[in-house]
Amino acid sequence: MRRSEVIQLHSRKPRLLAGLSLLMQESSLRGMPQVGSWASACVRLVRVAICWSVSYALSFSPQFFLADDPDVIKRSERPTCVYQALLSMRQETWDAMARDVFGCDPARLDPFTVMDKVRETDTCSNLDSPVQVWIDAEGWYDVLVYEEPEDSLHNTAD
Repeated sequence: MRRSEVIQLHSRKPRLLAGLSLLMQESSLRGMPQVGSWASACVRLVRVAICWSVSYALSFSPQFFLADDPDVIKRSERPTCVYQALLSMRQETWDAMARDVFGCDPARLDPFTVMDKVRETDTCSNLDSPVQVWIDAEGWYDVLVYEEPEDSLHNTAD
């Protein structure tokens, strides 16, 4: 099934359930990871429609990608740069992304290689916080980047 066929399925709202059924039955989606459940299929199909309808180029400062020395950046539930968001990805997601997008063993993939792919993809779904940054051109893998909390911007050391 080609990407255009998935979009056509979504554009025919009365046939959405039939499209989901077809998506579940299709075992060789070109360029898309396999789907394993109805919920997953629904999320992926809706995401295709939403992501392909409106997207933006990444026109952010260099700090948006790497805010500090990589050696001091730690995992966070509210990452404030792309690098930190990559460090904070769930291991299962990282592993699947390594295989699906980069075609490599997850242990051999580093965040800087993924950041290069993010810059190459040059796409986000929104411009307000949290920014949903696409890793791959299809939008199957992404990270959320949050604004720095207001209070941390105004804190000064005595």
